[in-house]
Amino acid sequence: LKGFHFLIDAIKYLKDEFQSSDLPLLVIVGEGEFRKSLESQISDHKLGNDVLLAGGKNHYQLNEWYNCADYFALASTREGWPNVVLEAMACGLPVIARNVGGIPEIVSSDQFGLLFDDDRPQSIAGTLLQAMKKQWIRSDIKAHAVAHDWHVCADRMIQIFNHSIDSHVGQKVNNQDIK
Repeated sequence: LKGFHFLIDAIKYLKDEFQSSDLPLLVIVGEGEFRKSLESQISDHKLGNDVLLAGGKNHYQLNEWYNCADYFALASTREGWPNVVLEAMACGLPVIARNVGGIPEIVSSDQFGLLFDDDRPQSIAGTLLQAMKKQWIRSDIKAHAVAHDWHVCADRMIQIFNHSIDSHVGQKVNNQDIK
């Protein structure tokens, strides 16, 4: 579901299409049941120098990985509101991600990242190339992420709940008065 295989195909497409040594290194952080499949894909595409499977990392180490990166990419086929996107943005990383779930709400402007709509390697690769050509203002990306931190989101939820409760006081739900 995280679409790492799509990102690997996009790197392969870039390597074949542009024959450039100036391509980004794709680093995949995490561990899971598809590792062997990804290793095979990397080997089959001869991308051993272009893709690194870094393995699982402690949550508290992730900021070190984010801070070493130029971009954050997520090719998930499904998402809700992925915290990982905000974590990367909190480190000032522009996000390159699939236009699914809550991602367009987080990456609400091309100031913060770029979205792609499908899993074709050329589509993802094109978005990566756009990101590589763009001048990013990392402080703006970070500020956008901070505006969506846990405290801000919790305060918004409390406001929504209070408004909902206030607007229904005195009404009946399932034949019971709301007080």
